[in-house]
Amino acid sequence: MGIFDKKFSFWLVAFLLILNLGSLGALWFGKTDSRPPGPPPMHPKHDKVTEFLSKELGLDEEQKAELSELRREFRSSTRLVIENQNRNKRLMFEALTQVDADTATAEIYANDIGIQQTKLEKAMLNHYLAIRGICSSKEQEEKLGKVFHRAIRPGPGPRHGPGGKRPPPSRKQ
Repeated sequence: MGIFDKKFSFWLVAFLLILNLGSLGALWFGKTDSRPPGPPPMHPKHDKVTEFLSKELGLDEEQKAELSELRREFRSSTRLVIENQNRNKRLMFEALTQVDADTATAEIYANDIGIQQTKLEKAMLNHYLAIRGICSSKEQEEKLGKVFHRAIRPGPGPRHGPGGKRPPPSRKQ
């Protein structure tokens, strides 16, 4: 494996991890609804993402249609996985917040959340590769890589200082 392959693999995994954490955060704090299974309706936010990628990559009309279909398929295929994760998280914390906390049951739910997470990670990897597959030129692939790189770029966290570095620990006198 060449150095480019290693760098690409690292950034792809990092991007998918950050994307996954963002998705989990949105799902964790979002509301659950009782819509019947099936492809979710197109949300204006998704149109914006498709428009952004189309503009950044310079996609033609056929590629735009393929991208829209890929995104619709991805949402449809991951919906049940995400719903299972949310249900298991709720049940896990319910088991832990009872007076006689059932840690064995909570661990079973935690293990299932991990299994669902693996399925989601694989789906995200395949989705990225499918998007890369509709690129018709090396330039589009490079631009896609740059877009993903910007999306996963580390930034300062809540306890970090300039450049994302933690301040030195304070010494007690």
